[in-house]
Amino acid sequence: MFKSATTTTSPTMPGDKYKDLDALVKRITQSNSSSELSKTLQEVESNRAYIAGVQLQKLKRMHDRSFRSKCVEPTQELYAKYTKRLEQDGDLQNAAAEIDRDLRIIEATLALVKERGASKQ
Repeated sequence: MFKSATTTTSPTMPGDKYKDLDALVKRITQSNSSSELSKTLQEVESNRAYIAGVQLQKLKRMHDRSFRSKCVEPTQELYAKYTKRLEQDGDLQNAAAEIDRDLRIIEATLALVKERGASKQ
């Protein structure tokens, strides 16, 4: 009643299509002849090399300049500005320390004068 299924190799079978496609891709990729596709591939590769070698370096320099002008230079300007102010504040602190020392000397002198005045009486 049942007929046995036999496998035949015909070009319309899905497995054969993949084999044919694989063979075609292999033949194209390993071909030494110049074709429109190989010319396009060579052009893409040369463009990639140009982009990596020339344009990428230009882009890096451009971003370095941009980063330097937007971040580094303003930071250096702030550093220079506030370093001067810090030096001025340091001078002010030194002056305050001298005044504090002078006031302590005057207070100690007044205390000695009061002690001598009290001891004489």
